[in-house]
Amino acid sequence: DDVDEIARLARKGLSIVIVDHHQSSEKALEKLRELNKIKIFWAATQSTPQVLALALLSSLNSYEQLLVSVANVCEGGGSPSTAVKEIADKVKLVLAIEPTNTEFIIKTVESVIKGEEFWNTQLFNDIYWKAKWLLNMLLKKMKGKAKTVCNWDVISFSSIESMIFAGLFGVAATEYMRKVGRSVAVIREEEDKVVVTVRSAEKKALEICRAIISKLDPKHKGVFGGHREAASLTIKKVFDLPEIERIVAEVVSADMCAKHEHMH
Repeated sequence: DDVDEIARLARKGLSIVIVDHHQSSEKALEKLRELNKIKIFWAATQSTPQVLALALLSSLNSYEQLLVSVANVCEGGGSPSTAVKEIADKVKLVLAIEPTNTEFIIKTVESVIKGEEFWNTQLFNDIYWKAKWLLNMLLKKMKGKAKTVCNWDVISFSSIESMIFAGLFGVAATEYMRKVGRSVAVIREEEDKVVVTVRSAEKKALEICRAIISKLDPKHKGVFGGHREAASLTIKKVFDLPEIERIVAEVVSADMCAKHEHMH
C-alpha cells in the first residue's frame, strides 16, 4: 500500500527522497526505482545515518562520525568506544520513551545542528533515568514470564502491561537477548492488534516473522519488517493471547528445535 501511494504521488509530480537501511525494504524499493521523481538512498548498512554518510557526504567531521557510530550502536551494532556505547544507551532509551514529544525532539535536533553534546543536558538526563528505571522493571518481568522453546524464549504481555512499558519493548528485547544469551519473541497486545518483536542470534528474525504471520493471519493482512537479527510484525488480534503464544511457540519449535538439537 505504501509503495502504491508513493508511486501515485511521484506520478503527480511530487519529488520524493527515500532513505532506508532495512533489508526487508529492498524488494519494495525496486518497484519505485524506475520512477523519475523518486530518489532512493538504500544500503544494507547498520543505520540510516550510515546510508547518508556513504551516499551524500564525502567526509565527516569528528562530531558527525560520532553520531553515525551512535546510530549504529542504537541499531544493534558494536563499537570499541565505551563513550559511544553510553551515548547510544541514553539516546535509544530516551527516544523510545518520548517518541511523540515534538518540543523535545526539535530541541535535540537544534543541538545536533549546533554540534552540542545534547545527551548531557538536564532534560535528556531526567528522561533517561526514568526510562532506565522502567527498562529494568520490564527486563525483570520478561525473565519471570519467559517460556523457553529450544534456545528461544517466548514472552507475552497484556494490553495493560503494554501501555505501562510502551516504547521500550524493542530496546528490552535486544537487552534481554544480550543478557540471557537466547533469542527471544516478545508478544504484546495493543488494543485491537498484536505486535511480536523478534531478536534472533541465529539471524532468523525475518524468517520467524514471516512464518508467524502465515500461521496467525492466513490472509496476510499483517505486516512485518526489519533485519535478520531484529524484526517485528503487527497483525489484527484474531486470537486470544494464550493462543497466540502457543502458535508463536509452535513456529519457533518447528523452525529452530531440530537445528538446536543438531548443534548439540
